[in-house]
Amino acid sequence: MERYFESVNCKNIKEIVYNSAKKFAENVAFVIKHKNEKKEVSYESITYKKLLQDVNEFGTKLYDMGLKNKRVAIVGRNRYEWVVAHLSNLLGGIVSIPLASTHPDRQDSFADFFCISRNCNWFSFPSCYFVATTRSQFV
Repeated sequence: MERYFESVNCKNIKEIVYNSAKKFAENVAFVIKHKNEKKEVSYESITYKKLLQDVNEFGTKLYDMGLKNKRVAIVGRNRYEWVVAHLSNLLGGIVSIPLASTHPDRQDSFADFFCISRNCNWFSFPSCYFVATTRSQFV
């Protein structure tokens, strides 16, 4: 059987992300749609290299906050910042708790998912960028 491409054996998600950033550094990984006040649309291309840079930068901030080996919930709509938050957790040894935003037009309140995630150490809201809170505020 003829192979169309060379496959790479990866042991975990971290190897997949790092290998992709190395092999496809300048290829587009994500395209983000932006609208300004006048409803004009523009698009921003995010390369694999930039994705890894953003993941590492956010992951470093999580470590600086003392969240290594902790649980972090991510609440938000399907967007680039959500992916960065989730990959930062996964690559950094943080337990990622992805919570779907079932009401995309409203801002989620802490009380809505307190019962779901009461053992979480931190919440991340990609739709409002990254808002940190501590578990002590919920107990």
